[in-house]
Amino acid sequence: MNPTKPNNTHPPKWIEPQLTRLVDEAPDGPDWLQEIKYDGCRMHARIDGSDIRLLTRTGCSLGSLRPSG
Repeated sequence: MNPTKPNNTHPPKWIEPQLTRLVDEAPDGPDWLQEIKYDGCRMHARIDGSDIRLLTRTGCSLGSLRPSG
Protein backbone atom coordinates (compact mmCIF):
# COMPACT_ATOMS: atom_id res chain seq x y z
CA MET A 1 0.00 0.00 0.00
CA ASN A 2 1.29 3.47 -0.89
CA PRO A 3 1.57 5.47 2.41
CA THR A 4 0.84 8.76 0.62
CA LYS A 5 -2.24 7.49 -1.22
CA PRO A 6 -5.49 8.02 0.72
CA ASN A 7 -7.78 5.10 1.43
CA ASN A 8 -11.41 5.03 2.54
CA THR A 9 -10.70 5.34 6.28
CA HIS A 10 -7.58 7.49 6.77
CA PRO A 11 -6.06 10.57 5.15
CA PRO A 12 -2.58 10.32 3.56
CA LYS A 13 0.37 10.24 5.99
CA TRP A 14 1.68 13.58 4.72
CA ILE A 15 0.61 16.26 2.24
CA GLU A 16 3.51 18.40 1.05
CA PRO A 17 2.53 22.07 1.61
CA GLN A 18 2.94 24.61 -1.13
CA LEU A 19 5.59 27.16 -0.28
CA THR A 20 5.38 30.85 -1.04
CA ARG A 21 7.77 32.90 -3.11
CA LEU A 22 8.25 36.62 -3.49
CA VAL A 23 6.80 38.10 -6.68
CA ASP A 24 6.20 41.64 -7.90
CA GLU A 25 2.46 41.14 -8.22
CA ALA A 26 -0.13 38.63 -7.02
CA PRO A 27 -1.71 36.43 -9.74
CA ASP A 28 -5.12 37.48 -10.99
CA GLY A 29 -8.15 35.49 -12.06
CA PRO A 30 -10.89 33.26 -10.62
CA ASP A 31 -8.54 30.29 -10.07
CA TRP A 32 -6.30 32.15 -7.60
CA LEU A 33 -6.71 32.84 -3.90
CA GLN A 34 -4.29 35.01 -1.93
CA GLU A 35 -3.53 34.70 1.76
CA ILE A 36 -1.99 37.46 3.83
CA LYS A 37 0.70 36.12 6.19
CA TYR A 38 0.97 38.02 9.44
CA ASP A 39 3.58 37.29 12.10
CA GLY A 40 3.01 33.93 13.69
CA CYS A 41 3.07 30.24 12.84
CA ARG A 42 1.93 28.80 9.54
CA MET A 43 0.31 25.47 10.26
CA HIS A 44 -2.16 22.95 8.99
CA ALA A 45 -4.61 20.73 10.81
CA ARG A 46 -4.63 16.96 10.39
CA ILE A 47 -7.96 15.36 11.30
CA ASP A 48 -8.14 11.57 11.34
CA GLY A 49 -11.28 10.52 13.18
CA SER A 50 -10.90 11.77 16.76
CA ASP A 51 -7.14 12.36 16.30
CA ILE A 52 -6.66 16.08 15.58
CA ARG A 53 -3.17 17.53 15.28
CA LEU A 54 -1.71 20.93 14.35
CA LEU A 55 1.50 20.62 12.34
CA THR A 56 4.10 23.01 10.99
CA ARG A 57 4.94 22.97 7.29
CA THR A 58 7.78 20.54 8.10
CA GLY A 59 5.51 18.17 10.06
CA CYS A 60 6.46 19.17 13.62
CA SER A 61 3.60 19.09 16.13
CA LEU A 62 2.22 22.39 17.44
CA GLY A 63 -0.02 20.59 19.94
CA SER A 64 1.91 21.94 22.90
CA LEU A 65 0.87 25.49 21.92
CA ARG A 66 -2.85 24.89 22.53
CA PRO A 67 -4.36 26.30 25.71
CA SER A 68 -5.02 23.76 28.43
CA GLY A 69 -8.32 23.56 30.07
